[in-house]
Amino acid sequence: MRVGLFLSGMWGGGVQRAFIKLAQGLLDKGVEVDLVLVRADGPFLSEVPPGVRLFDLQAGRALWAPFGLVRYLRREAPDVLLSGLNYINLVAISAGMIAGGRTRIFVSERNTFSASRKGLDRWVLTALIRALYRRADGILAVSHGVAEDLALSTGLPRSRIEVIYNPIVTPDLDLRASA
Repeated sequence: MRVGLFLSGMWGGGVQRAFIKLAQGLLDKGVEVDLVLVRADGPFLSEVPPGVRLFDLQAGRALWAPFGLVRYLRREAPDVLLSGLNYINLVAISAGMIAGGRTRIFVSERNTFSASRKGLDRWVLTALIRALYRRADGILAVSHGVAEDLALSTGLPRSRIEVIYNPIVTPDLDLRASA
């Protein structure tokens, strides 16, 4: 099995760290892992586990990433593509629709949608999420609160949103906690 993890880059924090832990966990289970980035840069790039194949779409901005992501999906044909952050999720779903094939597209929401967007940006993003998330094979949220808020904010059926908590408990947790 091969899983593609799709992000904009390796700056930021929460989603990047979670995807790094997820990549390691999948590798430990014998799953092949690809990290697909809109642009391969950022401080967390050095933390990508050995064994993860890196694909740099060299798109500069998420708006231009669907073209490279379609090529990746057609050429590499991972079994699953998981994306994180709503605008990246929209790119993943769009590229999956264009690429066709057998790759299942899962999107994950990491933040409370209603608190993170304002004005016209929120209105446009809400309309796009309402239209495109229904085309995803799965919609994931990191908590029940995030899932409830996404459903209420966008009109998506709550029954379509599964909760999977961030992978924060790792073998080095006790060591980090004592530091």
